[in-house]
Amino acid sequence: MKKKGGQLAAVVAAGLLAASLLSACSSNDERLAMKVNGEGLPAAVLEGYVDSIKEGIEATSDEAFEAYVDLQGTTMEEYWTSLLDFYGTEMVVTQRCEELGIDASPEEIEEAQQNYWQFLGVSSEEGYVQALEALGTTVDEMSVSLSYGIRQKKLFEEEVPREAPSQEFIDAYADEHGQEYEAVDFSYIYMPAGNLAKMQEILKELQADSDADFAALAREYSQSTTVEENGGDFGWITTAALGEQFSEPLATLAPGQLLDEVLLIDDGLYILKKTGEYTPGDPIDLDAMPDPIRQQLEESAEASYWDDLCQAYLEDLYDAADVEILIPTYYDL
Repeated sequence: MKKKGGQLAAVVAAGLLAASLLSACSSNDERLAMKVNGEGLPAAVLEGYVDSIKEGIEATSDEAFEAYVDLQGTTMEEYWTSLLDFYGTEMVVTQRCEELGIDASPEEIEEAQQNYWQFLGVSSEEGYVQALEALGTTVDEMSVSLSYGIRQKKLFEEEVPREAPSQEFIDAYADEHGQEYEAVDFSYIYMPAGNLAKMQEILKELQADSDADFAALAREYSQSTTVEENGGDFGWITTAALGEQFSEPLATLAPGQLLDEVLLIDDGLYILKKTGEYTPGDPIDLDAMPDPIRQQLEESAEASYWDDLCQAYLEDLYDAADVEILIPTYYDL
């Protein structure tokens, strides 16, 4: 099985959702695109998938579709091979789950639906239906796709031993991703909008007396359950995760410095104090990272290593399968 590189994966990823849904659809077309362990994949499934991609990019001819694939930095041959690999892998995963009795319960599928509902940012069932329609699918088809994802995750957990990455792997991950871990440590006092006068009074007290106890004032006045018990201390967070509304004003401060105004964000008022900052060096020095940020990086490295193990498992599973390609190129479809 060929590993999909970054650019090629992007081409296929443009329609993975549609592919997963379509592969679950039945077809009366006896013409098969491939067989995996004796099970056939109808050509109609691939035709429907390709047509959905063409519709999405408004490609009205093979030439236009070829141009689109070329823009992704790959060839039609590589694209087709990657697409067959994807479907073939999906088929062997499904077959293996059936062998092991791995399934997704209705409760698990419902929970996954709710999570996807939140991911799409919709607030009603009608909005969810409309959002799925915009993606070219339905609630029932999404249930099929989510069920597959649940079963695949269970299969990984059962068949892929979890291993801790080596320090060499973590160091390599840090070299590649370490610049993403710029971080800030800060404290804040929060009150809902409508308490501006009181917040300004607290800020003036802090500005007038350098020895004023920020933590004590936060415990007394802050109405944020997130930090009030910690004396307003939010802790370390990457600037990317923090968001511009907080990261930009904090970037103007030196460690130990207060923001000189009460900040209004959405429906809340904030007094901000920067307590620390971390800018990644080049090369990355893990020992120089604040402990919480280094822990985040190491957890991300472990997740990346686990993804690699799962990908290798999928490739081995597919390579061990009896695969017969009946439609070898896109132009034979």
